[in-house]
Amino acid sequence: GIVAARRPGDTIITGHRCHGFLLACGIEPEPVMAELLGRESGISGGLAGSMHLMAPEVGFYGGHAVPGAQVGLGLGLAFAAQKRGQGEATILCYGDALARRGGLGEYYALAAAWRLPAVFVIENNAFNTAEALDRLDDDALRTPALAQHIPAEAVDGMDVEAVTEATTHALAHVRAGQGPFLLEMRSFRYRGHHALSAAESARHRDAAAQVRRTRDPLERLRQRLLQADPDHATALAALERSVKARIAAAAAAARTAPEPAPETLHTHVLAPQPQHSPETAPVSA
Repeated sequence: GIVAARRPGDTIITGHRCHGFLLACGIEPEPVMAELLGRESGISGGLAGSMHLMAPEVGFYGGHAVPGAQVGLGLGLAFAAQKRGQGEATILCYGDALARRGGLGEYYALAAAWRLPAVFVIENNAFNTAEALDRLDDDALRTPALAQHIPAEAVDGMDVEAVTEATTHALAHVRAGQGPFLLEMRSFRYRGHHALSAAESARHRDAAAQVRRTRDPLERLRQRLLQADPDHATALAALERSVKARIAAAAAAARTAPEPAPETLHTHVLAPQPQHSPETAPVSA
């Protein structure tokens, strides 16, 4: 939904759960799958793995495993867009747990002071890494942005069309030079951070099953298409079969692809510093 609203030149940056964004931005599934398995044919040569996917050629700048790292970097992208003066914008995505950290207030203050073309997107699924937060319906996550006079809206993150509409509105705001905008996308987390997290409890599994039946974004979009024209059913079924077959083929190809050669281990890593003998070592100031 977010990707459908952006224009060429806009950039997106997010955390480590970034695979869907890559595909939506137009990256083929084969190099994504290969990267997940650390293969040479992966989008980053098998050196980045699942949590550091990146494709600047389509305006996607990661994929960052360090919580919050993407927000500061994203403001840099927004600053660059502002300096280019071509009406470009940056979309910065992060989770509800990160949105509760004090450092976000500083990012909001900076973006507001410089009137950066930045759309902050909180992915609020009401879970942190280990427990349910049960705060999906309050306004706490938007309050720090509102304190900096940044417009903020809550959006049904399980509705693709609602997401696109809200993002389009937010992007129009920042392109007009009115400063940043914040969107709180209220969603649902089907699975937990790990197998032992609270999101894997029986209560949550029951809730997840209910959400899949009634609020799943893909299923809701499918039903709208069928309501508009029941004849779409055949095309949708064929599309689903085609996608599943392609993903299975991509997974099979990734399993047999070679791993990166050992000599690529330091590719894109800072060059090692020259070694000094005790006699020639520089004197510390």
